[in-house]
Amino acid sequence: MDQQLALSRNYFEKDGLYRRIIIYYATLLKYVGILIPNPTFGNSLSTDYIQKKYFGAVEYVDQMKLPTICTDIFLKVLVDGCFYGILKRFDKKTLSIMTLPAAYCVSRFKTPEGDNLIEFNVEYFDKITDEESRKKALESYPKEIAKAYRKYKNGKLKSKWVFVDPEISICLSFFEIPRPLFLDIIPACIDYDNAVDTEI
Repeated sequence: MDQQLALSRNYFEKDGLYRRIIIYYATLLKYVGILIPNPTFGNSLSTDYIQKKYFGAVEYVDQMKLPTICTDIFLKVLVDGCFYGILKRFDKKTLSIMTLPAAYCVSRFKTPEGDNLIEFNVEYFDKITDEESRKKALESYPKEIAKAYRKYKNGKLKSKWVFVDPEISICLSFFEIPRPLFLDIIPACIDYDNAVDTEI
């Protein structure tokens, strides 16, 4: 998967046909939120407090910026084969999603409900060489992940993989085993006359 991910990103960054195909499919849908009012029996939509709730909900959906968020997520699914994320904040005012680095995530198991479980490789934090930057990165991740990293570094945890709480994790892919969707078309995207060897 690491080599597939690197290959897909390499050709996406180089522009050309592969990039255009992925951007086309990532932006094909409108990603528009639909809000359907459902007042209780006997109540009317014209009632003041129901109108207030409805327009408040409309404003919330608008400020979520669904087209931007969903396009970004779908783009990562197409390029990386899977989107791994964490729901950082979800309340009456804000929706905030944190993207996890795909090269340090896997999804090998499912919850009893059928949702994908994310495993995160805590060695990701070792690549952040600046101590202050690493500290800030650890603070931005869920406490369980930061705690697991410290235990791993102190030798108290053998596995570098830690499960992300399924209540806050988001894992989207087209295939059971995640892989870039359009990887098979790469040979058709290469301009062999102007090809340059690239180390991946």
